[in-house]
Amino acid sequence: MGGAPLFVGQGTSDEVINIAITKKWVREQCAAGYKLDFRTYSGLSYMGVLDGATSALPKQLAAWTADRFAGRPAPNTC
Repeated sequence: MGGAPLFVGQGTSDEVINIAITKKWVREQCAAGYKLDFRTYSGLSYMGVLDGATSALPKQLAAWTADRFAGRPAPNTC
């Protein structure tokens, strides 16, 4: 299996998608052979992770994407 790498970021205080559900999904994808870079953001809500003033996610995602376009291998946190 495999395919394209995937960046998954979620706040630990996400009020829309329970982080336990995401963690279960990530484990399943890893077991199926997908490459995932799973990052959590402590104390941040669903929208909080998107706020560049309070979260590192926007910059990290931009750098992660630039690295893929540059041909660098994707990190795999599985």
